[in-house]
Amino acid sequence: MKIDYSIIASVRRIIRAVDVFSTKLKDRFGLTSSQITCLEYIDYKGACPISAISKSLQLSPSMLTNIIDQLEHRQYIQRVRSTQDRRVILIEITESGKEVLSNLPESLNKQLLRGLDGIDSKEKEKILGSLNQILTFIQAEDMNSLPILATGSVAGEEEASLDKEGNFKYKKKK
Repeated sequence: MKIDYSIIASVRRIIRAVDVFSTKLKDRFGLTSSQITCLEYIDYKGACPISAISKSLQLSPSMLTNIIDQLEHRQYIQRVRSTQDRRVILIEITESGKEVLSNLPESLNKQLLRGLDGIDSKEKEKILGSLNQILTFIQAEDMNSLPILATGSVAGEEEASLDKEGNFKYKKKK
């Protein structure tokens, strides 16, 4: 029974570590993890419509509009009309947005990937299996999440994942 409580304590420490990291980012840079993820995506992809960002990051349009408004208010992104279709509004990163990204500390994604890099694939499969069991126990196995620490995808859209350095990479789903 003692090991059961140790597992719960470890999960709580992970949750707490993510919370503390997010709070430090918010306090130091005034940005939430979702805002940073959105900014990183726009920086990587270049100018793109809100709908593409919403689908790739699995954020509702209303939540994403709020994030975009906040980033635009801080002048980290801007809305511009498409030169190909003036009805389409694209979101692009500004120089200020690029500068803030370059000053951010190493993400938890990159820290975790660095740690996982030294583990063989069989051990990684065991870790993944254990995490999936925990998700089943708490009935969260079907929850969507941002492509932070995991792969996210939407049917018919690009699949978003992280490379070994913790940067976004995308491939078109077939």
